[in-house]
Parts: sequence; C-alpha cells; structure tokens
Amino acid sequence: MEPAEIRHALNQGVASDFVKGLSESPEFLDATSRSIPTERMLDRDFIARFLSFYLHPYTEYKGNMEEYLNNAIGELKDVAPIKLDEIKKVFKSSMKVAKDIFGKHAFRKLYKRNDRRKPLNKALFEVWSVSLAKLSDEQKTKLISSKDFVIEQQMTYLNSFDKKLERAISTGTADKQNVINRFELINSIILNALSHD
Repeated sequence: MEPAEIRHALNQGVASDFVKGLSESPEFLDATSRSIPTERMLDRDFIARFLSFYLHPYTEYKGNMEEYLNNAIGELKDVAPIKLDEIKKVFKSSMKVAKDIFGKHAFRKLYKRNDRRKPLNKALFEVWSVSLAKLSDEQKTKLISSKDFVIEQQMTYLNSFDKKLERAISTGTADKQNVINRFELINSIILNALSHD
C-alpha cells in the first residue's frame, strides 16, 4: 500500500473528502496537465504536501516527511469549515498562478527556455504551491507580470555551480536541510521578482 492510500484509509470523512476534492479540482488538473496517476492515490500525495506545508511553516519540519504529512492530514477534521474554504480558495489560486507563470512547465525542472517538458517534480510542487498560496492577490498579479524574470531566476538557480536548488528538489527531498533550502531559494526568487521593475 502506498503512503497516500494509508493516509486516506486512516482519515475517512472530512479529511479524505477535502483532499480528494482538491485533487479533482480543475485548477489542479490544469496546472499539472492531468499527468499524475490517480491509481495508488499519487495525486493525493501532492495535495498532502501542499496542505502540510501550508498549515505548518517549513521551519517546523523535523525531517520525517510521512509523519509530517500524516499529522497535517489528521488535523483537517478539526479545521473549521470556513478555514477549509479559505484553504481551497488559496490552493486553486496558487494553481492558476503557477500555470500563468510557467505554462506547461509548471512544477517541472526547466534548465533552458526550449527544454522539452520534464516530469512533474513533487518537491517543486510543494514549494511553489505553498509559496504562491501565501501571497496577496496584488503580489500574485505582480509575479505573473514578471514571469519571464521568475523563470530566468529559477533556471539560473537550477544551473548554478553549487547545485543547491537542484539537490533540494532531486535527491533526499525529505531531508530537513533540503526542505529549508528549497523554500528559502524559491522565496528569494519571489522577493526578487516582487521588487523587480
């Protein structure tokens, strides 16, 4: 059994219904180009990553990804309906913004402009979905208008000599330092874009 299937079985009701709803939303399906296999509930794993790091800052992450995801999904049953509606709204918005910025390359590695489309990257999905969800509408609009800058910055980081972002989204993605590194690097791209004219 996949971890996502176990999580679903343990969290019947509000939590599993909420995760399922987000995984079936047109915004998620569009941003991911419907390319996540739904058997074994792999799509729910992406949603669990978003919810976990949205509900708890990455600075609280201790290094055990499954425990972190399980705890956050377990908490959903106690979240007020109005808060769940808010989470759903910001999630859908972050999906649309990611698609507006990166197009068919949303949540995928891109090393040069004319690269062929790479597979979806769970770690990139986690960090971009959460980081975008935490922005104001005004900031999202600014980021979309600076999308060329955002894409260039991410490509620069992925091609950088120190390979810090590449490592943080490629190997040992559940490692605490890699989680911190990817959030800090993507946040710096966002901050640079927001202050960029």
